[in-house]
Amino acid sequence: AADDVTFQNVVIQCTGTSPDQDGISAVGVHRLKIRLAVIDGCNRHGIYLKDGGDHDIAEGMITNVGKEAVVFDHTDDSWLIGWELRGGVAIKNVSHDNRIVANIVVANGQGENRSPAPYSISADSYGNQIVRSRTRDSNPNAMTVVSENPNNLWYQDICDEVSGYANCFFRKNRDLDGNYG
Repeated sequence: AADDVTFQNVVIQCTGTSPDQDGISAVGVHRLKIRLAVIDGCNRHGIYLKDGGDHDIAEGMITNVGKEAVVFDHTDDSWLIGWELRGGVAIKNVSHDNRIVANIVVANGQGENRSPAPYSISADSYGNQIVRSRTRDSNPNAMTVVSENPNNLWYQDICDEVSGYANCFFRKNRDLDGNYG
């Protein structure tokens, strides 16, 4: 329970077997800043943000996590910029006004990672933006983007398969039906 915390040029190597192990867990924290971090080997998430906001999470790499690389859980007004992630980004539980910019999710759901989608937004989350981000998953059947609420912005994202209210550049099928926003 702290505010105005900064991590810069850090390496977090998770060890142990606890299933709820996160690299960084910030619950009820405001104005967390993470710069140039490497997070590896966590059994749950690389970064877990809950019940806070105004975070600035810029540039780093998250590998070998058990679930999503980054989770925004009831989090608002936060940024995730310039990360290479080996697990998805989830925005859920009334999270709003978050910006996910210029990130790449590589090899989501492979190995020990059980992240359901590289990018997902729950139905109750709104006003979030995912822009200029990419997915690179070698599984041809992977659902790469899931959005359950039309009040979010997807812009210039590169991926193949979408579900719900989302659209991506370079989709195999560029025809949009009424469900895509």
